[in-house]
Amino acid sequence: MSLTMLEEKTCSVFDIINSYNGITIEELIDNLNSKYADSFFFNAHVTLDDLIETNVLIRRLKIDNGCIFITERGKQYLNTLK
Repeated sequence: MSLTMLEEKTCSVFDIINSYNGITIEELIDNLNSKYADSFFFNAHVTLDDLIETNVLIRRLKIDNGCIFITERGKQYLNTLK
């Protein structure tokens, strides 16, 4: 299956979030920066804030006490992307 650029970015972000039991936005940004230091991962068309906000609204992610968590719905979506 061929993923769109947005799906690839979502999958990468979800993989990082899923590997933690709650991650702060700062930790997420640090992880993305170290993983994609040589590439231009986010741009004006798709920001990290937009990706997180959209996925919170559709209940794939949740934010609690400043930490981002992946929900069961998010895990199911991540599995469809892989």
